[in-house]
Amino acid sequence: MDGETEATGAGSELTPGGLWRNADFVKLWLGMNVSFAGTQVASLAYPLTAVLVLNASSAEMGWLRATGTAAAFLFGPFAGVVIDRVRRRPVLIAGKLIPKGRAGKARRVRGRNNPRTLQQ
Repeated sequence: MDGETEATGAGSELTPGGLWRNADFVKLWLGMNVSFAGTQVASLAYPLTAVLVLNASSAEMGWLRATGTAAAFLFGPFAGVVIDRVRRRPVLIAGKLIPKGRAGKARRVRGRNNPRTLQQ
C-alpha cells in the first residue's frame, strides 16, 4: 500500500462496537424504540378500548379507522410544506407530545361518558 492514499474522513475508522459507544446514538436509538413500542401498544389499545369499553359497532370501528387515515391523507402534504420551513427540533418534540395528549384526552372523555360512571 505504499503511495496509495485512502479518501476517508476524520473518525471513519471502523472499531468494534464504535456506534454503540456513541452516547448520542444510544439515546436516539433507545428513544426511537420506546416511541415505536408505545405506538404499537396504542394502535392495539384504541380499537380494543372502543370495542370492549365503549361497545363500538363495526360501523363505528370503520369510522375510527377512516378518520385516522383521512387525517394523514388530507393534512400530510400541507404539513410537509410547513415543516420544511421551520426548525426541526420543535417539530420533532411536538410530533411526539401531541399523540400523548390525545391519549390523555381520550381517557378523560371515556371517564365522563362511561355509563358505569354516570350511574354512580
